[in-house]
Amino acid sequence: MKAEYKRDLNHSYLILRGREDAQETYQVRMLTGGHIPSILPCRIQGVDGSFLYYYDITSRQSLDTIYEGKKLQDTDLQLLFSGISMVLEEMEEYLMDPGKLLLSPEFVFVDPAPGQVRFLWFPEQEGDLQKEFLELTEYLLPRIDHKSSAAVRVGYGVYRHILEGSFQPETVRRILYEQTGGDEEAPEEEQKEPGGVPDTEDRMKDLFDLAASVPEKQKGPGRKLLLLCIPVLLLVLVMAGRFYGYLPGFSALAAAGAAGAVLLTGAAACAVADRIRKKKQKEPDAHDMPAMPAPLPPVRPEPEEGYTEYSFFTGYKEEEDDGDGETKFLYMPPQVSRPRLVSRESGLREDILLDKELLIIGKLSGSTDVRINLPTISRMHARIRKKEETWYLRDLSSRNGTYVNGRLLEEGEECALADGDEVCFADASYVFHEEDKG
Repeated sequence: MKAEYKRDLNHSYLILRGREDAQETYQVRMLTGGHIPSILPCRIQGVDGSFLYYYDITSRQSLDTIYEGKKLQDTDLQLLFSGISMVLEEMEEYLMDPGKLLLSPEFVFVDPAPGQVRFLWFPEQEGDLQKEFLELTEYLLPRIDHKSSAAVRVGYGVYRHILEGSFQPETVRRILYEQTGGDEEAPEEEQKEPGGVPDTEDRMKDLFDLAASVPEKQKGPGRKLLLLCIPVLLLVLVMAGRFYGYLPGFSALAAAGAAGAVLLTGAAACAVADRIRKKKQKEPDAHDMPAMPAPLPPVRPEPEEGYTEYSFFTGYKEEEDDGDGETKFLYMPPQVSRPRLVSRESGLREDILLDKELLIIGKLSGSTDVRINLPTISRMHARIRKKEETWYLRDLSSRNGTYVNGRLLEEGEECALADGDEVCFADASYVFHEEDKG
């Protein structure tokens, strides 16, 4: 789609020429009325029997202009993908057709002042929105700053979900929230009202949990303090009795001696109790100890047809043989026919089992399906996917490249793999096999 540009005294316009008459429909009125925040303002003008769509791009820059020669950071990707998520939600809210959005880099504009992304909605567009979003993401991936792990996670996280077919606004927002550690707005079901006051039941539950978590030694004043208070209280009572004349024959010295005797007796009793308690902690009661599980009986695999039956206890089942027969396996698992990449250096690297229809290969932990931990492998190195019973390999703008039978894959090329093809991710070499040959 070819665009023209025009500038007058105060405005700049991007002009698209329509092939059909601009019918006065609800969606066209919404477009020209400027009611949708993420859509560029537009006016329609008829010239020589055709209709021109004037989109106001004043003070706005297209993606291909902004990021020409510039590396994308995670903040750039968050702004762009959040804008896409927002415009899709607005399409649903205003009953607009999202298939008429133009997502090519020259038609996506950024308004620097408010930091907002604006899009073109063209009534005559008849494209596949998911395909356009995929092409836009593939345009962005080589321009990501691969030194920034956050940017790599955001870019390839969104890209992977598009390939899997989960292209929804809530999916994009969830990816941004997960990959940025919660900097984006949390999904609706995960949001909590700030400063909210918990209800009474929750607060009481918290208090009970807190009380249950306090160690026993911290509850109450303690037994030693209690034993100290008893003789002091006894001494005070004796002195009060003598003062008021209730104990005329009981001297202060006798009262002090009685209080001391009670104190010593209590201290000795406390010491004995502590020793008994510590001994019980060191040597728990056998009734409190968990019972040891009974040993499991040895598992006897079912022998496959054609193999000798055996027993762990009686050894091999004897067969009549003259001694020249072929040695048979004790047990052989059934052969599974699965495609895989077989490593040429089996002692150093494991084979790559192609057990999913889409796998991302690289060394970035958490964002790849297959991790090859080599310094020559890029964080996101290559992608292999299955389409209509054929496996296709694509390089993801890796630094050291991806090779098939010694040929370097070009940028954006998808190479169909055949049985026996040699595949190299930088210097990690594999052979593609459609089936296990056993």
